[in-house]
Amino acid sequence: MNKKSKNLVLQLAMILAYVLMIAVNALASLLPLNGVTTQEASERYPNLFVPAGITFAIWGVIYTLLLLFVIYSVWQLNRPKKAEELGLVPIGWLFVGTCFANSAWLFAWHYDYIFISVLVMLVLLILLIKIYFSIPSELTAAEYIFLKLPFSVYLGWITIATAANITAFLVSIGWNGFGLSEELWTVIVMMAAMGLALIFIWKYNDPVYALVIAWALLGILIKHRTVYDRQYALVQIAAYFGIGIILANSAYWLWLKIKGETI
Repeated sequence: MNKKSKNLVLQLAMILAYVLMIAVNALASLLPLNGVTTQEASERYPNLFVPAGITFAIWGVIYTLLLLFVIYSVWQLNRPKKAEELGLVPIGWLFVGTCFANSAWLFAWHYDYIFISVLVMLVLLILLIKIYFSIPSELTAAEYIFLKLPFSVYLGWITIATAANITAFLVSIGWNGFGLSEELWTVIVMMAAMGLALIFIWKYNDPVYALVIAWALLGILIKHRTVYDRQYALVQIAAYFGIGIILANSAYWLWLKIKGETI
C-alpha cells in the first residue's frame, strides 16, 4: 500500500472514529446508557471535587474544535509533504485511539465499572499527552488553531476529568484519605492542578491549557457556593486562589508576548 492509500485509510478512520465518538456521547444522553445520564452516574459517588453542571458545557467546545481538527487533517493528508512536516499520520492514529477511549469510558462509567473507567481514562490521558507533544512547536496561526488549540483544551479538561474519575473511584472503595479530611484532599488536588497550569504556561507557552484548569476550578467554586451552601470554606479559598493565580500568570505571559520578550 503506497503513502497515498495509507493516508486515505487514515482519513476514513479519523472521520469514522469521530462520528462514533459523537454518536456514543449522544446516545449516553438520549437513551441514556444503562438508564442514567453521565451526571446521574457521577452522583453515585459524591465528592467535593466535582464541578457544577454548567462547567461540562466545555465538551461542546472540545467536540467543535476536534471537528475542525479532523477537517483540517483530512485536507492536509492530501498534501503528503505538509502532512509529514506536521506529523499528522502518527497524530491521526493517536486521535483515532482517543475516540475509542472516549467512547469506551462512557460505557464503563454508565454501567458502573468504576475501576475500568479509571483505566480507560488514563489511556485517554496518555494518548492526549502523546498527541500534544507530537505537535510541532513552530506553527502558523492556522496550524495553531486547527492542530494545537483543540488538544490544549482537550488535554486540559481530561487532566481534570482524570483527577475527578480517580476521586470517584476512591469514594467507591471507601478510602479514608490516610486520615486527612476530604476537604483537605480536595484542596491538595486543586493546588496540584494549579501547579500543572503554571507549568504549561511557562514551560510550554500554553495559557489555553491553564485557562481550562481555571474553568474547572470556577466550576468547583460555583458548586460549593450553591449546592454545598458554602460549607467548605477552605475549598472556596483554594478555588479563588487558583483561579486568580492562573489568570494573573496568563495575563502576564500574554503581556510579555505582546512586548516581544523571550519567554
